[in-house]
Amino acid sequence: MQSLGQFVLCVVGAALIYSILSQIPGVKSKHAGLIKVICGVFMILCVAAPAANLSLTDWDKWELSFSADANAAAQEGLHQVNEQYKQVIMEQTRAYILDKAKSLGSDVEVSVVLDDSALCVPQFVTISGSISPYDKQLLSAWIADNIGISKEDQKWIG
Repeated sequence: MQSLGQFVLCVVGAALIYSILSQIPGVKSKHAGLIKVICGVFMILCVAAPAANLSLTDWDKWELSFSADANAAAQEGLHQVNEQYKQVIMEQTRAYILDKAKSLGSDVEVSVVLDDSALCVPQFVTISGSISPYDKQLLSAWIADNIGISKEDQKWIG
């Protein structure tokens, strides 16, 4: 970052010198064109000099750094997408069970846990609230048949 500041300072200084030197001879002087050409070459050298100082190892280091940063950003983005995907699966599964419980006339709370696979399959469910034994049996069988969470992986509270 310090070298960028030095580069900008060099270019600004060169532009300042160019503007001063190009105004000295006046508009109609026979040397005005020559001074402007010399000042132009000076500006080009000031702007291009840092590029000449770059070595291939510097470029490789920059490229590796850039590549590592890009990979890290991509991994972070992928992680966030996966977390959002898991959240959607949990909420949809929860809503599906709540709808079925409501259709049975039961008022329950549902919490869903997913497995660690890439598919994010519902693995465990906790259901709490007041529900009759008959409705509990119906809902438990429905969860096992339709969602795939076995009766052993269903925790009932209340």
